[in-house]
Amino acid sequence: MSFTDQKPFEVTADDLRRRWGSGFKCKLCGHEFVLGDTVRWVYANGTPGAQCGNFLVCFGCDGENVLQRGIDDFQATFKAAKRWGII
Repeated sequence: MSFTDQKPFEVTADDLRRRWGSGFKCKLCGHEFVLGDTVRWVYANGTPGAQCGNFLVCFGCDGENVLQRGIDDFQATFKAAKRWGII
């Protein structure tokens, strides 16, 4: 079993030691995962036009239409960053 099966998993000590790139946190609310949290990896790379990449969500943010909510949040963030001259 792998986290890439998109099924929720419980954070282990090994997960906390792993290098997760941009951080081991929920991409929708920013919660930094701790031991015992329930997390799910969402596959977005196969969605045409998504642009947000695959992402992790916490139990509280997971649910119906989480992929679309992630896409919408990413697009709004990207648009704001351009407006503010961050990118």
